Amino acid sequence: MTVVCVTTSVALVNEEEKETLQLFDTIHKQILGDEGRTLVSNAHEAFLKWRPIRKEVIKLSEKGEFKKAQLLTQNKGATYVDFLILEVEKLAAYAGDKAMMFNTNSSKIVENTRYIAIVTMIICLLFGLSLTTYFTQDIINV
Repeated sequence: MTVVCVTTSVALVNEEEKETLQLFDTIHKQILGDEGRTLVSNAHEAFLKWRPIRKEVIKLSEKGEFKKAQLLTQNKGATYVDFLILEVEKLAAYAGDKAMMFNTNSSKIVENTRYIAIVTMIICLLFGLSLTTYFTQDIINV
């Protein structure tokens, strides 16, 4: 691996990190509930704690110590990435549950609205029939 490859790889990872941090900011602003905010904070913190491992791998790579960088990535880095994935999966599960609950509640609201609309139409129809009957009787009696 050359210095150019290391520099290019570092630039790509830095760009991905920047985008990921922006996504965390967006999620943190839009997540619902205390549990959701806690999950976002935990995942965000876990992501930030991965940075020193990544920086150490970069330093080793820049020095040409690729074997050490590889071992650090395979051991400490991989373990931490597994932990990070677990935190993000918890967040995704929470968001999925909230979306499912929202969908379920929306369906119930639609059902209730239909029921109210049908009952209202029946009441209006009965009221209209009552008025028609009343006026018809009134006309017949005149």
